[in-house]
Amino acid sequence: MKKKVISLLLVLAMGTTLAAAGCGQSSSSEADTSSASEEVQSTEETEVTEEEEEEETQSVAEISYANIYYDFAEQIAEEMESTALVPEEVNIAIAVADENGATGVTLQASVDAENTTDYYLNALVAGNAITVSAVDGEIASAASSISGDLEVADNAVSFIPAAISAADPVDEIITVTMADGTVYQIHTVNELLPEFEITGTGVSEDNAGVY
Repeated sequence: MKKKVISLLLVLAMGTTLAAAGCGQSSSSEADTSSASEEVQSTEETEVTEEEEEEETQSVAEISYANIYYDFAEQIAEEMESTALVPEEVNIAIAVADENGATGVTLQASVDAENTTDYYLNALVAGNAITVSAVDGEIASAASSISGDLEVADNAVSFIPAAISAADPVDEIITVTMADGTVYQIHTVNELLPEFEITGTGVSEDNAGVY
């Protein structure tokens, strides 16, 4: 009876040892497979990163090392001409211009194609006068929704737009009536101006309204 018990214990012990050895071998194989998979993935990520870096370092401009003075004014002019940073002004009977020649001060049509009355300033410089002049026809009268009637001189109207608060933009509308009865409404606040939430003010009182 004792021999049978001892033999049974030996068999159980050997089975446990073999099972443990099997588990260890399986874990080792899984570890090797996992390690190999990570190496492949790492290699792929490295290749992708190198490709991305190559794309980032590519330049759109052709560089000629024969240009010993590095004068790229001509290329820059070509790029600026092909890339319109200021929208083209609408073709109507009036046009606008900043008194100091600031670029971007142009009239834009409404996003509503059927609206042929309302036009919007693309930009303005706070404190600078804007001149509205007739391109075709004559200006009969003009008025501001804030300051009232405006003087018409030499078939043009000059006004200084009211400062625009980013937190609460007030749209000043300049109504221009032509001699033939056509009416144009010029909005100082563009209809595409996004809504702003001002969480802090770091603008001095002298620069209030400059955005």
